[in-house]
Amino acid sequence: MLDAKLGQEPAYWTSEVAKKLEVSDSTLRKWCIQLEATGYKFVKGENDSRAFTKHDLNALQLFKQIVKVQRKTKEVASLEVVERYGARQGTSPMQPAQMAVQAHEFKDKIDDMAQSIEEIKKQLHEQMKFNQELLKQIQQRDEYISKKLENRDRELLDAVKGIQETQKFIAASEEKKKKWWEFWK
Repeated sequence: MLDAKLGQEPAYWTSEVAKKLEVSDSTLRKWCIQLEATGYKFVKGENDSRAFTKHDLNALQLFKQIVKVQRKTKEVASLEVVERYGARQGTSPMQPAQMAVQAHEFKDKIDDMAQSIEEIKKQLHEQMKFNQELLKQIQQRDEYISKKLENRDRELLDAVKGIQETQKFIAASEEKKKKWWEFWK
C-alpha cells in the first residue's frame, strides 16, 4: 500500500493489486490499458505509474469476472466496467453514443493503417520488379563487356601473331641477304 493517500482513500501499487486479483503484473497492465482506451481514468504518479484505489480494485475485479468467468472479450468487459464504475475523476461514464463514435474512429484508424499497408505492399512489389529489371540489365551489360573483351583479346593476339610472322619473315630475308653477299666474297 502507498504511504500517500489519494484524498482519504488508500492507494495500492500494481504488484499489490495484481496479487489481490491473482493475475500477473503484465496482465493487469494490459487490462488497465484496455480500460483507459475505453475512457476509464486511473490516478497516475510522477513517473506515470498507476496508483490504484479501492474503486479501481472493484472495477478491476469486475473486469476479471467478465473476462475470466463470463469469457467475454476485454473490449466488452471494459465497456461494462466503464458503464458501471464510470470514467472517474470528475468525468461521467461514456455513453453508448460516445462508445460508438470511439469505435468508429478506431475502425477508421485501422482502415487507414490497412490501406497504408496495402500501399506499402504495392510499392514493395514495384520495387522488386524494378530491382529484377535492373539486375537483368546489369547481367546484359556484363555479357556485352565480356564479349567485347574477348574480341579485343582475340584481335590483339592476331595482331601479335602477325607481327611475329612479319619479324620471322624479315629475319629470314635478312639471313638470305647475308648469305647472298657472302656468296660473292
